[in-house]
Amino acid sequence: MDLKEPKRKRFNRDQSFVRLPLPVLIEDVSGIAARKSLWPMNVGTFNGDCVIISNQDEVSALYNAGYFGKGCYSRGFPCFDKNKAGSPPVLQKRQWNRRLSWMKKLSPSAVDGIVNESDNNKQDAGKSRHETTHSMSEQETHQLISDESEIDEIVISDEDVEKSKESTSRKRNNEVRSDSRPNKHARFSDESQPPEAIAGSSSKPIELSEDSDSRSKTCDVENNQQSSEVDDQNIPADSVIVINDVIDYDKCDFEPRLCVEPLKTVRETLNLSLEEAFFLSYALGCLHVVNLDGTFMTLTEMWQTYKHTKPTFVSSFIVYLHFRSKGWVVKSGLKYGGDFLLYKKGPKFYHASYIVVIEDVGQPSSESDVARKPLDWTKFLTLQRIAETVSKDVLICHVQWPTKINTILFETPEVVSQFKIQEVIYRRWNSKKNVQETTL
Repeated sequence: MDLKEPKRKRFNRDQSFVRLPLPVLIEDVSGIAARKSLWPMNVGTFNGDCVIISNQDEVSALYNAGYFGKGCYSRGFPCFDKNKAGSPPVLQKRQWNRRLSWMKKLSPSAVDGIVNESDNNKQDAGKSRHETTHSMSEQETHQLISDESEIDEIVISDEDVEKSKESTSRKRNNEVRSDSRPNKHARFSDESQPPEAIAGSSSKPIELSEDSDSRSKTCDVENNQQSSEVDDQNIPADSVIVINDVIDYDKCDFEPRLCVEPLKTVRETLNLSLEEAFFLSYALGCLHVVNLDGTFMTLTEMWQTYKHTKPTFVSSFIVYLHFRSKGWVVKSGLKYGGDFLLYKKGPKFYHASYIVVIEDVGQPSSESDVARKPLDWTKFLTLQRIAETVSKDVLICHVQWPTKINTILFETPEVVSQFKIQEVIYRRWNSKKNVQETTL
């Protein structure tokens, strides 16, 4: 069976940019010898469902090197409330007022400055509007008075009426004669000068050179880039654009205004699944996990806590560790009905290649209460139809549990090395590709 080539994503701009496969020092990639003093350490908090990373530097380090975790407000990388294409994030008025109320509880002095500044801006805007309407009304009254005075002074005589009639009749006759004559120089009808003066002795029309067009375009682009750079430099940090509450985008008057947010009340965190968190702690040793009571958890405590939180954690972590060790980027396969999705390099560069489904084999009686549902034909055909639709393959992982060991070892991570995995790829049978040539 031939394996499918991973499908590259089309609209990725930095395909050639090489990221680190793991958030630790790899001497073959970075060229730096791995030492304990240089080994990165991250700190996460277990909230009863997943492990949360709050430090923004650690968030970018873990996601950019290995694509670990998911932003709590974003689809993938935590990009909520960050500048996009040089422009600040956009908030509606009700969102901004809610953040102001939160900032007032944390630091009333900072909020008073923002409120006073906004009030002054409103007062200045009201004064400017009043002045413009007042000045416009004065101009209109002066114009009306001057027009009335001119109308009173004008006196029309009978001779003026006859002269105007004669002039209009002459103009109409000239227009009729000009329309009846053939127009030899129709292409120069929009020019103010005759064609002889423009083209000279040559009969070919004058065309603008490509150099002049390109120079004008490049000048415009450079001016736009310089103006945009100046605008970006003038925009302060931690600024947001506040618009009116949107009910109907076609009828809404946005009235955007630039506001500064001195205190960040909404921060996006990175949520690590239990398999990802234990892989970073057990396999790489670059993550410390803090429990709900504020104490650091040992590997044995993590193993037991994660097993209690997620009944299928053991076999899920065995499969996760198996594919991570092969260089795949492993993400959740919930949206396709599977357990995991396998990506080459990362979800930013390639589409997922396989939908992984886990099957437990030889699970001991002590762990039988948390056994997975068996893969029946209804579920198998459903997965196969979904995989055909999204151009992926179904990969069934048979996890062989150890049988001839003490059950106490299942309460520690030392049992990980005793598991075995068998991979099976299922595809729809195509009769045209499996026809055998027979001689009659």
